[in-house]
Amino acid sequence: MRHIFDIHSPLTLMIALKIIEQQDLNFSDCTFFYSKIDIINYKFSPLIKLYINNLKFKINYPSVITFPINYFFERRNIKKIDTEINKIVEKEDFCFYTSHLIFPEKRLFATHKLCKKIYYMEEGLMSYMPYDPKNIKKFYGDNINKYYKLFFKMMYNNRFNNLIEPFPKLPNYSGCFAINETAFGNFSKKIIITLPFVKNENDDNIENLLVLDHFEDIKGFTPSYYFYCVIEIFKYLEKIKVKSIHVKIHPAQKFKKIDHFKILEKIGKQYNITVLNTSENIIIENLIYANRNIKLFGILSSTLYYVSLFNEKSRIISFLETLNSVDDFAKNNNNFNIVRNQFPSLFGNITIQ
Repeated sequence: MRHIFDIHSPLTLMIALKIIEQQDLNFSDCTFFYSKIDIINYKFSPLIKLYINNLKFKINYPSVITFPINYFFERRNIKKIDTEINKIVEKEDFCFYTSHLIFPEKRLFATHKLCKKIYYMEEGLMSYMPYDPKNIKKFYGDNINKYYKLFFKMMYNNRFNNLIEPFPKLPNYSGCFAINETAFGNFSKKIIITLPFVKNENDDNIENLLVLDHFEDIKGFTPSYYFYCVIEIFKYLEKIKVKSIHVKIHPAQKFKKIDHFKILEKIGKQYNITVLNTSENIIIENLIYANRNIKLFGILSSTLYYVSLFNEKSRIISFLETLNSVDDFAKNNNNFNIVRNQFPSLFGNITIQ
């Protein structure tokens, strides 16, 4: 049986390698299905096969009139992706390991006829979010025509239900791999893995490090709110007489229109602080695991949490609570408050400003 790991980030790469180690899997049976990050720069067994994620699939919403045409094209598109998956798994039964199933192409992997088992892997704060059916997005509304629901199921061959869930309990669900018991709530078949970080990164030039978040993931967390917090960080850095700070841009932010680094450079100049870029290939958790003297700053980044598991709290500072002073944001943003309310239990040993 093949083992297909969906490598979505540096953290999922580290967790995948730890799963392979702890579950004693053969490297030759494993395939890394990856995107966004250049995992080729990270050294691991050459026996592990690599496949660049070029699969794209978009859900369409046909009218009753256009359904016959949509049906033909959508079933054809699914068949194309299934054929590509067959190539990736070499037409063998396989286990699929992924951080979530929000994206349609991942759901097609998990519901493929050769996928015998699916496992969820911990990745960041999403793995710790409380499950609330009210917050789950849907492909279509509750009051839609019953015939439309039937068309939808037929068109996608029952590969999708109406809910866009990160962790659906599919029939082939076989467990979840987590660093902490708190992850994945009350999910059954939880497998705890040891910390996946290794001391293979080092940079003696980095003393202070600001880790940016993928704030676009949180509805209502606009750039203006986010950079309000960032400015508070620079005020604090000026107060403690920091002259320079390295910045780690979130991998997903390089695909955005906003040039975060240039904005940070401008903010830094206002406070006489030099802003330095950090290589996008560095895995921050590994870097700080190797060099415990680095002071870490951030707002919502899960890196703060993971580093807190092996580092002193005095070196990790979150500026999450600065948003409390922005009344219209803190009072009216339910999605953000869900995240913030999780922080005391997860980030209990992090200094909150």
